[in-house]
Amino acid sequence: MSSRAAKKINSKKIILSCGGIETTRLLLNFNNKNNYNIGNYKNALGRYYSPHINIFNGTLITRPGIKISNEYYDINSNIHKRKYLSFSEEFIKNNNLLNFKSLFESYNEEIDKENIKELKSLVGNNNSLFSSNNIYSLNTAFEQTPCYTSNISIVKDKDPLGLYKVNLNFDINKKDLEIFNKTYQLIGSQIGFSKLGFFHYNDVRESIKDQILGSSHHTGSCRIITKNYGGSVDENLKVHGTNNMYIASSA
Repeated sequence: MSSRAAKKINSKKIILSCGGIETTRLLLNFNNKNNYNIGNYKNALGRYYSPHINIFNGTLITRPGIKISNEYYDINSNIHKRKYLSFSEEFIKNNNLLNFKSLFESYNEEIDKENIKELKSLVGNNNSLFSSNNIYSLNTAFEQTPCYTSNISIVKDKDPLGLYKVNLNFDINKKDLEIFNKTYQLIGSQIGFSKLGFFHYNDVRESIKDQILGSSHHTGSCRIITKNYGGSVDENLKVHGTNNMYIASSA
């Protein structure tokens, strides 16, 4: 076998443009191997991991004659769109909520059966109301506030390239769970005011126990530096402690 000589590559600017987890993993590996501390102002590198929190919670039964289209439709040949529920930016700000969107998924007996039971006890067993054609499961994606204990760290196991793998610890602030419940309460109020139909939801703290959360949009673990939270990059996305390294990543 021929030996391969190590080579150096010099560049005026270096850009890390990997995924939201991989970018953080590379920086953690570099710091560990070289005893450096770049991108780690106030020990923030890998901290504040924040994907979208996806929860199936809440069942909507529309009144007879009211149907919500939950199919994708074409805006043009390249862009497709679905209807979703949210509140205005002003409403979210005035009520101290977090950004969210709820998609109207088709009736799912496993997800909705407890909510249907509660709704029947409230409005009666009216067959005209309880048709699968007008029952919708709310699939909601919430944003979250920065959570220090939600983090990515390296472990002893290595991949085939000799880099340490990562452990992902996803956590949510307790205050966020209160905000999620408040959001569902306000959704129910708006549905009632509009006479759209009937709505029932469960306490979020119970709903999330059996669900896989945060399965998309890995963000936050190389956050922009702030006075209170620290971070990894400045406002120009330059990595803290370097002169020419930048991050272009969801991290």
